[in-house]
Amino acid sequence: RDCAHCGGPRCTFDHARSLVIEYTPPKIDVIEYLREKVVCRRCEGEISVAPAPAERVIDGALPGPQLLAALTINKTVDGLPLNRTQKIFARSGLDIPIQTLNRWEGYSHQLLSPVITLIRSAVQGCDTINLDDTGLRVRDAALKGTTRRGHLWVFVGRKYDPDGDLSKTQEFVFYLYAPTWHAQYPEEFLRGCTAVLQGDAYRGYERIADPNLGDAVPKLLAGCSMHARRPFVEALEARDPSAIFFVERFQNIYRIEAEARTRALTAAQRLELRQERSVPVLNELRERAHELSALPLAKPLQQGVTYLLNQWDKLLVPFTLDGRLDIDNGSAERRLRPVASGRKAWLFAGSPAGATRFADQLSLVSTADAAGVNPGSYIADILPRIDSWPHSRLHELLPHVWATAGEQPAQ
Repeated sequence: RDCAHCGGPRCTFDHARSLVIEYTPPKIDVIEYLREKVVCRRCEGEISVAPAPAERVIDGALPGPQLLAALTINKTVDGLPLNRTQKIFARSGLDIPIQTLNRWEGYSHQLLSPVITLIRSAVQGCDTINLDDTGLRVRDAALKGTTRRGHLWVFVGRKYDPDGDLSKTQEFVFYLYAPTWHAQYPEEFLRGCTAVLQGDAYRGYERIADPNLGDAVPKLLAGCSMHARRPFVEALEARDPSAIFFVERFQNIYRIEAEARTRALTAAQRLELRQERSVPVLNELRERAHELSALPLAKPLQQGVTYLLNQWDKLLVPFTLDGRLDIDNGSAERRLRPVASGRKAWLFAGSPAGATRFADQLSLVSTADAAGVNPGSYIADILPRIDSWPHSRLHELLPHVWATAGEQPAQ
């Protein structure tokens, strides 16, 4: 610390700063509660024990709410089957049989079922519903070592602010397991629902939204522009110059949608913007598609032109008539990504009941995510209280209410 030139002491005038990011592996805490036992020494009467801690979720069992929440989050968000979660716990010093973890997860699902039922009802009562599906392999107990193809439907419902403020839109997500790809399952789910549906070109939707069935059915079926744009992108990648026109026009339409989000427009303002700037672009698309429909085209471009014209009334007309509707079905497709990525790890569901449990867990986690809250913190908070929570106030445990209450609903 001495000066090399004059030999005098050098003093500190500043600090050179640097950061190091460190990682602490997950830690298992075993918490021991000492509960007083009291008895009268004079008469040796009845023994009393202090009440059990509120953190105990399952009577007579060890797991706390944080551990139970981790089982659900690991499976639904991180795509980890239980055997991998078991190994993670074992590395932290807690070796639990997988059968025990499965029982704990099942009891947690049972406790959370009332809130999941509320989410289902909330979706069915929404103003608009986006829906999509994906395959889900399920083990067949009747045929050892064999799985069957099931389906997982996702319904993304939105309740809109009466004044059209899209920032106040509430989104609820529900997943439905079905053994087959038959329209009867989404039809049964949507029976009595009057929301506007938005999905892809699955023919079963025509039966669901049939106006001849009466008033208690979805009134309109809106399409997905992503599905319409995709063949033109493939044609462009195949170096078909005719596809440039369509890809550029779709890019223009999506830029207008991005501008509406950036400007935080209301539903009415977004509709006005679409009428003014998107409709002329759509007219160009339709006119060009009609011109090319009479010509011999390469396969990707031919598929795009045919899809665009056949689906026009459902595809691009509805979103120019209702400012609440999205331009595509991306909100539903994005909610299926955890399933698509998780399938690579867990491969299949162990039983139809297990597939239904998985769908319910996804519903809770995805709705919490849509409400902007941490799903793990949310589940860990409501698990200890839900069993004794008044049924008349069960709606307070929905993620959207839980979030607005400062993550602490009134006791």
